[in-house]
Amino acid sequence: MSLRPGRWDLSTPYNSTQPLRFRIQPRGEERDLDLTLPANLDRPGARWPIGTLVLDHPTALDLTITVGGSGLSAAGQIGYPNAVIATQLDGWHTVPLRKACGRYVDWYQTPPGA
Repeated sequence: MSLRPGRWDLSTPYNSTQPLRFRIQPRGEERDLDLTLPANLDRPGARWPIGTLVLDHPTALDLTITVGGSGLSAAGQIGYPNAVIATQLDGWHTVPLRKACGRYVDWYQTPPGA
């Protein structure tokens, strides 16, 4: 995954009988996100937060997902991370709703008195 500069929230919908460890490292940098999410048997859909990255320049990310488990779990346990979703937290702008046709809209607000 490659991201442009800015602040990014990373999340994932997944299901797994075992905990999933996500390690995300900007290529060429020492810092990383390292998080283990609990086992989750709910239907995928809800996004579980992985963390926030702040990037100063366009950066490729190295992603490693590991299925964890205890000594009591079977060796063939599988986790299903459906996606890793990156949402940019800065750079938002406001446009009239009629100009948003054909674009993704995160939220809208009616004018006062409407």
